[in-house]
Amino acid sequence: MRRSIILTISLFATMFANNIKAQSTLESLQGDGTTGNPYKISSVADLRTLSAYVMTAEDYSTNTQGKNFIMTNDIRFTEADLIYDFDGDGVAESNFIPIGGRKDSVTPSDYRLFQGLFNGNGYSIFGLRIKYSGVNYVGLFGSTWGAIIGRFGIQDAEISGGGSVGSICGILNSRGMVIECFARNCTINGTFLYVGGLIGATYSNSFVAGCYVTGTNVTGTDFCGGFLGNNGTDCLILNAYSTASVATTTNSTYYGGFCGYSTIDSTMSECYFIDTWQATDSVEPGLYSMKGTIMTDEAMKESSFVSILQSVDEETVFWGQDIHNVNYGFPVFSAENALSDVISDNAIAVFPNPASQTIFINIDNNDMKGAKVVILDLLGRTVMSKNISGTSTQCDISSLSPSSYIVTIVQNGRTTARKQIIKK
Repeated sequence: MRRSIILTISLFATMFANNIKAQSTLESLQGDGTTGNPYKISSVADLRTLSAYVMTAEDYSTNTQGKNFIMTNDIRFTEADLIYDFDGDGVAESNFIPIGGRKDSVTPSDYRLFQGLFNGNGYSIFGLRIKYSGVNYVGLFGSTWGAIIGRFGIQDAEISGGGSVGSICGILNSRGMVIECFARNCTINGTFLYVGGLIGATYSNSFVAGCYVTGTNVTGTDFCGGFLGNNGTDCLILNAYSTASVATTTNSTYYGGFCGYSTIDSTMSECYFIDTWQATDSVEPGLYSMKGTIMTDEAMKESSFVSILQSVDEETVFWGQDIHNVNYGFPVFSAENALSDVISDNAIAVFPNPASQTIFINIDNNDMKGAKVVILDLLGRTVMSKNISGTSTQCDISSLSPSSYIVTIVQNGRTTARKQIIKK
């Protein structure tokens, strides 16, 4: 047994040195981390660079404080990205080391913190695999401090750890914020306290708004919930829902379809869930299993539920019905619909793309009577509109902030074509 433990430690140390330490700067990323020119995250390598930068810093580091990061496209992990063997069995089951959290499995008191701003820009991360059994603070972001994280999804992930385990974040701490994020088709497993489909635990005035969890299985011991494991002191969860299945493996007291436990001085408002909790040892539901409002899956798929979600926050998060059937019929963000609509559309050509000043638009439609160009941001909000009469036009986009946008052609109240562009 002792030889096995030493071997595991040695394997982890070698992996950490080879795959993390050599990449502990942000020099390979485009951008400079400022608000106007954030670091661009566009690949698996970029995500690993950010992780390395946080995880090789000093204990309780502040090296990401004030730094800005933005995703520029979907990121997909493949089988070839399985390079980490956290349990030392000779098989690489993982493809990522959390951004912040425990430095390794040997020094449990040695933590790293993400403290920056991460804007997912409406995109998703697919295929995340983190099999970190016995280690606390596990998720894409393992441990954060005052971080602002928003506008992206985690899809098709398998994440396991000890305590404080979630898809987006293991622990959100010290006035941290998570806004407009989701987890879909994920498996989240923890062997200790605080396990949630989206976040393991919140603490110290943290804020979560406009998020959801669907198609996800969550398994834990205690303080386990479909959306959130533990809602800590003076934290607020607003305008969120979960359809996750929740299973507890011990005689738990604190668990639930939405939240495992919420302290008396924390708040959960306009939070909804489908009660899919089950116990693997036939225990009765715990005292706090009713946190949030129970709904049926049929009711959650109605347009009236979209209206309820939208009425809570009319200026930050924009909700819509699942018109592309990517979310089992449950509400999605307008940005998801917008991005889904532009995967392939040959009816419109926009160039140059990316662009900084002027874009030229060609439309494959001879009858453009009553048509206009409408440019949307990824929240589905109109940022520019222009009437057109012919099949070619141009728009000055120099006043728009650098980001992704959707160029649409609207005719007689109906969107007939759309294309995604990037404003440099």
